[in-house]
Amino acid sequence: MSRFRSSRPAGQSAGRPRPFVGWGLGVMAVLGALALAAAFATAAARGQAADAWPSLGASPRIFAEPVQPADQSVDHPAAQSAAHPADRPSSQSSAQPSAQPSAATPAAWPPVVSNSLGMTFAHIPAGRFMMGADPGFVGDGEYERPPRRVTLSRPFRLSRFEVTQGDLSVLTRSAPGRRRGAKLPADGVSWEDAQEFLARLNAREGTGKYRLPTEAEWERAARAGSETAYWFGDDPKALPQYGWCGESFAKGASHEVGLKPPNPWGLYDMHGNLSEWVSDWFGEQYYASGAAADPQGPRQGQTKVRRGGGWASDPAVCQSAWREHDAPTLRSLLVGFRVAYFDE
Repeated sequence: MSRFRSSRPAGQSAGRPRPFVGWGLGVMAVLGALALAAAFATAAARGQAADAWPSLGASPRIFAEPVQPADQSVDHPAAQSAAHPADRPSSQSSAQPSAQPSAATPAAWPPVVSNSLGMTFAHIPAGRFMMGADPGFVGDGEYERPPRRVTLSRPFRLSRFEVTQGDLSVLTRSAPGRRRGAKLPADGVSWEDAQEFLARLNAREGTGKYRLPTEAEWERAARAGSETAYWFGDDPKALPQYGWCGESFAKGASHEVGLKPPNPWGLYDMHGNLSEWVSDWFGEQYYASGAAADPQGPRQGQTKVRRGGGWASDPAVCQSAWREHDAPTLRSLLVGFRVAYFDE
């Protein structure tokens, strides 16, 4: 719903014209046509996928992997020919990594772990951080204020990449995206679709430790120790170096994961590419009354929160603090998700 505020610059009231209204009707027409086509495509995909889902096997191990330096490109393992741990050399260790990085030194990346789908997970340390509208925040901040100091009491792991079409197709169904490819993020996925994927992933792994991150966990990971609008600073003009946003919805599409530099904690595409579902129900005034330790969001609601902005979003929407929300049934070419994993 808050996507209607996506193009409103700082200081502009809700009643004043927003940028791009001139072509808004054209975009709505395109959206309507795309939604109709996607509905038929999704229905067909569901019919084909009903008999194509693989049986869920025994729980695999989680493998320790060496960490990639920040200046090296990283290919998503799910898109490589040897995608699963079973295809990797047997000399790799299966021990759980023991490194526990200090929140004060986020650039010291700990080991990365991989699951049976080849999804890789970065360590996110426990600690305190400022959540919400930071000093460099651009926008009215109606959903992001007041900023508050939040504590996460335990570390966790977050998938380094948005869930890809390759990941999704193994457990559920093909994503109805505008383009197809194993390295492309799985767009057109509702919050409910994400829950289906997570249920099957947990069953496959024989665990219950995979879920969507909470809003607080997502923002902690996106900030990677920063208190600026983006993890790299406050300047939106620098955003094209680090994220995909501001593209034409009529002509653009999502991009392969991992093509832009990661943040200091090893996470890719936290600004742009796809807006990401989190677990929380949306509460407009939740920042004024929510818990300061391990917040989970309101107990109930009508819409679910999305974070990070998408490839056609205004740069302001791609800020670490910006909140959007929509019905959990929404499927959009701008929306996907990533996965949290808890060792404990």
